[in-house]
Amino acid sequence: MSLEILELEQELLFKTESKRLDERIDAQLNRVQEVIGLLEEQVVMASMKDKHKTLRTLRAQSLSPTQLEAFQEIVDHPILRGAQELTSLRAQRDRHHVLGSHALLQRDYPRALDHFQAQVQLWEAHPDHIRQQPRGYVRALTELLSASIVYKRYGIAETVIERLAGVQPQSAEDEINLINQSCYIQLLYYLNTGKFEAGAVLVDQIRDLLARYAAKVPASRQITFYYNLTIFHFLQGNYSDALHWLNQIRNLPRIDVRQHIQDFSRVFQIVIHFELGNHDLVEYLHWSALRHYQGKKKMQSFERVVFSHLKDILFPSSAEKGSEAIQALYLALWKLAEKREVREPAGMYELIFWLESKIKQQPISTTYRQRVQERIDNVAKALDPDKTFKSGGEILGNQGS
Repeated sequence: MSLEILELEQELLFKTESKRLDERIDAQLNRVQEVIGLLEEQVVMASMKDKHKTLRTLRAQSLSPTQLEAFQEIVDHPILRGAQELTSLRAQRDRHHVLGSHALLQRDYPRALDHFQAQVQLWEAHPDHIRQQPRGYVRALTELLSASIVYKRYGIAETVIERLAGVQPQSAEDEINLINQSCYIQLLYYLNTGKFEAGAVLVDQIRDLLARYAAKVPASRQITFYYNLTIFHFLQGNYSDALHWLNQIRNLPRIDVRQHIQDFSRVFQIVIHFELGNHDLVEYLHWSALRHYQGKKKMQSFERVVFSHLKDILFPSSAEKGSEAIQALYLALWKLAEKREVREPAGMYELIFWLESKIKQQPISTTYRQRVQERIDNVAKALDPDKTFKSGGEILGNQGS
């Protein structure tokens, strides 16, 4: 559109009298070159952004050498290395988006946070852009919120949530964007911080939005919403509400997305019905889930560990045997959790907290809040919030002292 306007202006130069026509033509040429430069920046940067997003979408639990090489080729592009100064605001924002996303992929959380903060600052320096493209601004805020959660910088997260609250949807599409972007990440914040009371308002909003727009929300996002809502209630000991959301996963048509969540929902279903006292159903669900995993021909280490102890927890021959099985599974899961080179399986930490609450003989909400506070204290002391978690052995040792 900018080039078309310039072309019209150029035609008008010769239809109007001008004493210094040559100077005006030169000025017009400079403006055309400037617009072409801006468009080139935007097109090249958009291409790098799309390529990086595609690779992130296709990656598996761990990156293959070919994928690593492809990622490196993208971030080595001169436009991303900063070899040229960008004049296009869109290209500047996209560069911070790509570099921030790449830093998250490498678990370089401080660098990711810096890039996402810079991206938001570029938006907020131009309020007219926010008015014209509110969804782009929401996306930038949610990326910053996501990075602050992963990096455990909860103070930053709270300020971002305040800014998100000030963004008012203007259409149904804006509300759908809120489901897919803002609400999803905010729910993760309340889960990670154990602020269930504050999160309850958001949960009601999500329930309402999903009821109205479920057909327009991608199945992969629906599953993750239902899963996180299940966890939200499970960690509070609200097992009936947790079952309601878990059933939303179980009732979805069988699809080849978020398979790890669909699979784990079978295990979670057993645990929730166990807590609700539905013991006859628990036995059926246990054998059904076991057959499902065996039908996959190859259980992963997480699945093998769970099913090697779960039966003795659900149907112990004595109270002592049940207690031993709980402790054995607890220790085994912590050993898996310490292997940080791979992404943890869905539901692993929730099972750990559930087992720990059994060992400590206290509500799971109390156990979880203790863990959250431990993590927050570690952050305040500039310690690694995850590595300094007490291991399973230390917890069991403390119980015996």
